[in-house]
Amino acid sequence: MKQTFTLFVLTLLLFTRGAYGIEIKENSLDTLNRKGFTLYINQPIGFINKVRIKTGYKSEKNSTYLVSLTNHYNNINGLFTKVKYTGLQFCIEYQHALNKGKHGEIFVYGKTGIGNYVFKEKSNFIFSSSNEVSGSYYIFGGGIGDELFLNKSKTVFIQSNLGFKICDIYKLSTEKPEETFKTVISPGSVIEININFGFRF
Repeated sequence: MKQTFTLFVLTLLLFTRGAYGIEIKENSLDTLNRKGFTLYINQPIGFINKVRIKTGYKSEKNSTYLVSLTNHYNNINGLFTKVKYTGLQFCIEYQHALNKGKHGEIFVYGKTGIGNYVFKEKSNFIFSSSNEVSGSYYIFGGGIGDELFLNKSKTVFIQSNLGFKICDIYKLSTEKPEETFKTVISPGSVIEININFGFRF
């Protein structure tokens, strides 16, 4: 637990590098506060394990409302363990900006949603369908993040967020899956670390 907390704090310091202590220019603030839609997709390295698409609408000065869909095909988990999880997650999310600067902004977020998964166990180096367990779960989570702009017009940026997530299983086809459902590289991970590319319209 101590190591997990240390990792959380160090990563938090890294993610929040962008906006504190930066003087805000008037034209930058106008761009940050502009209402409109944003599209996000996870960074390419994450495609090894999953693909996530998220869209949002900034309706007020500090408020953004989002929906996301994540497809976990979880290839990387199957390389290192005897189990593999696949499935979808759908979430709604609220972000509230805390600090804005000419290079980005820092925000807190909360989200809730639902997900489903298929749990497969490896047998003779092959993931057999005879060892499948399927289920569904609720999602509750929150954390902190930042957005770092990559161009002068502030329409392209990298979004990083770090938080905690609870996945409460409410439906199972057979027995409860192993605790690997909640490891970092599985859909039910308690620690949530995401990096997305964003495009503002």
